[in-house]
Amino acid sequence: MNINNRIRKFIKEKNISFREFAEKTGMSESNVRLSKNYGSDKLGRIIKAFPELNIIWLITGEGDMLINNEPKKISINNISGLYPAFGQKNNELIECQKKIIQLQDEIRKLEKDLFKLKLEKNNIFTQLENK
Repeated sequence: MNINNRIRKFIKEKNISFREFAEKTGMSESNVRLSKNYGSDKLGRIIKAFPELNIIWLITGEGDMLINNEPKKISINNISGLYPAFGQKNNELIECQKKIIQLQDEIRKLEKDLFKLKLEKNNIFTQLENK
């Protein structure tokens, strides 16, 4: 099966006419029906007009005709069951998140201490100026 045959199959699957396909792609209807040569320009127009069409299938016939664009839903908490490497990386990520929280707490404490020291310094300078 060549590209032209796969385009015909796609048109039939989409339940559209050659004319509709041609209008959406900016090609002539006769070009869609008869063309044997599909360069990057024509393929680009086809994919732009029909993003659900799998370009690999169109060119080679391999894979599915249509691309499933639904996002896969994977919970970060359930990822460890998929592959051991993912589980390990998930554990590392959790440990890093804990460390970040600890460091943020330490930064807040140090900022408070710095503020107190600045107040003490200002009080000392004020006392020295008053003497």
